[in-house]
Amino acid sequence: MTKYLFLAFALSACTRGAAPEQAPLTDEAVRDSVLAFLETIPVGLAAEGPRAWGRFFEATPAFFMASDGRVAFPERDSAEVFLERFSEE
Repeated sequence: MTKYLFLAFALSACTRGAAPEQAPLTDEAVRDSVLAFLETIPVGLAAEGPRAWGRFFEATPAFFMASDGRVAFPERDSAEVFLERFSEE
């Protein structure tokens, strides 16, 4: 269960600002949600290649992505440009 909670936390950490208020989730709901999300990734990658990752990025001004403690993409546009260029290689 801990790995599912960690993954849910890691996925939600790609935004800035306060999260909207939500009803508390049960462990089972979190697990099911994470597993459903994980099942979509290989399907998308097989169909679209690296561009598929763009569907999983939050489409808000608060989006950013960090890697090894450094900001890799300060906003969604920079991530999309990277994915487009990476997909062409």
